[in-house]
Amino acid sequence: MNDQPVITGAVTGQTTTDETTLSPFSGVAISDTDFGQTETVTVTLSNAANGVLTNLDDGTYDSGTGVYSVTGSDATVTTAVDGLVFTPTAHQVPPGGSVTTTFTIATTDTAGGAASDSTTTVTAAADNDPPVITGTTADQRTSDNVTIQPFSDVTISDPDVGA
Repeated sequence: MNDQPVITGAVTGQTTTDETTLSPFSGVAISDTDFGQTETVTVTLSNAANGVLTNLDDGTYDSGTGVYSVTGSDATVTTAVDGLVFTPTAHQVPPGGSVTTTFTIATTDTAGGAASDSTTTVTAAADNDPPVITGTTADQRTSDNVTIQPFSDVTISDPDVGA
């Protein structure tokens, strides 16, 4: 008889800012009581636009779909998943707003046993960044009978949405 793999240690309600990375799976463990099973684990973001996973170890990540995948023993896949780092998408919402991402961890063993967990959530609050001024030029010279446009190359921008 094949026992189902088990996913433990997922944490809900983790918080960060839209400019700070987080390791949301650092306490997750994948186990399988059946001897000699190989696990295939996927971690899927609820919305691929919300950020990216990095520190992929032996796995692969499709940023277009937001799906990470790794295969190996339960110890190997646990180490890989624990090491994943989530980088939220900066400036996705106006300052003061937030974006919540739910992660689904799914595992299937070589005998067909499967488990899934959607407990892990991360809420990224949007930071308020200062405006940026570029294109200024120091020491522009002119005479008393010639006009210049001293700010013609100046650009003022704000990376925050809606600013």
